[in-house]
Amino acid sequence: MSKRKRKTYPYGDIRYYFSHYTFLGKLKRLPKLIKYARQRITTGYCDADVWNVNATSTYLLHHLLMDFSEMATSYPQGYTWEKWKEDLYDAAMCFHCEDEKEWDIDDIDDAKLKKGLNFIYQKFFDLWD
Repeated sequence: MSKRKRKTYPYGDIRYYFSHYTFLGKLKRLPKLIKYARQRITTGYCDADVWNVNATSTYLLHHLLMDFSEMATSYPQGYTWEKWKEDLYDAAMCFHCEDEKEWDIDDIDDAKLKKGLNFIYQKFFDLWD
């Protein structure tokens, strides 16, 4: 009698198939994703955002400043139009991470982060349109 050969899986473990990258993993996470969507609709943020406030805020600041630099129709006193757009873009790039899918706060240099936060601190009341 021969031994029965066990089925092998990529990465050696069945748990791979239940990771969040596969259909079954996404199906398993569906209730949690619905909960997060409901929280974002009602409060504007969800539990996952609260667990990682630093990454969430840098992600939002980067995208908000990028959009603002493209859509701004006015500029503060003492600036030229080109200089204001350039400074907004530079401040937005201070919060930029290389990998858009995995927004990792460790990718941002501390000096760049301080420069971007200092720009927001100095020009906070000019960030309107």
